[in-house]
Amino acid sequence: MLGAEATKIKVYHPDYHEDGLHIFLKSVKDGRAVITRGWTKVVRAFGMKEGTIWAFRFYNCSDSGNDFRLSLYRL
Repeated sequence: MLGAEATKIKVYHPDYHEDGLHIFLKSVKDGRAVITRGWTKVVRAFGMKEGTIWAFRFYNCSDSGNDFRLSLYRL
């Protein structure tokens, strides 16, 4: 993720198919990435509650070219 443009990330959830659930990440000057859009929909879809812990896995699927994906796991 380089540059000023946000990168579209597909989020997998059983209730959302194909183009249903996405977030957008943008890199910041110190090298981190920030979610800029779509997070509220993800929180609702996964039933995230304050005080719970989640693991995030960002990856690039080899069969999809530049398609980045995010999997979330509740711990």
